[in-house]
Amino acid sequence: MRITDQVDRIPYTAPAEVSPGDLVVLGDMVGVAESRIPAGTTGTLTIRGEFTLPRLAVFADWQVGQACYWSPGSGGVTSSPTSNIALGVISEFSKRTDTRAKVILL
Repeated sequence: MRITDQVDRIPYTAPAEVSPGDLVVLGDMVGVAESRIPAGTTGTLTIRGEFTLPRLAVFADWQVGQACYWSPGSGGVTSSPTSNIALGVISEFSKRTDTRAKVILL
């Protein structure tokens, strides 16, 4: 097998306006908007890298390397895979009282 391209950004045509830093769900993957993307226009989503994202309230601390998921219904990072989208791994220890978490998108 040979790597044909190392992709960390993809084009995205927004059906509705997207703000810089918004997380966009694309089927079973996610991307983060690099800049404002007006409705009906094409912009760029970053699909690899480290991001600080909203964390949902849970009753446990999160460890570095722990798998995490995006909850589309609640709009935040969670440790539960149930009905959520695989996001990546936690890249910095996060206390259960934190409202944001550092995540490496995979």
